[in-house]
Amino acid sequence: MKSELVGHPIHWKSKTQSGITTYKPDGTIEATVDGDKTAYKGTWSIKGNKICEKFDKEKCATINSLGGKKYSKGGGTLTVE
Repeated sequence: MKSELVGHPIHWKSKTQSGITTYKPDGTIEATVDGDKTAYKGTWSIKGNKICEKFDKEKCATINSLGGKKYSKGGGTLTVE
């Protein structure tokens, strides 16, 4: 799954927001939220079967394949370009 997610723009949607996240091979992450002009930068890592993102504080979640280029993460969905 790491090779499918890293280096590709990922469109995400939660219950209240949507945007684009890119997990870079060097362990950094860039994310935008639709309607917000700020680009958020942080770091990512894999711990066990979870992907962890750290912007202000670290949050980890399991990512499950939904088939094709679609995944679930927490209460949201991801679509890989």
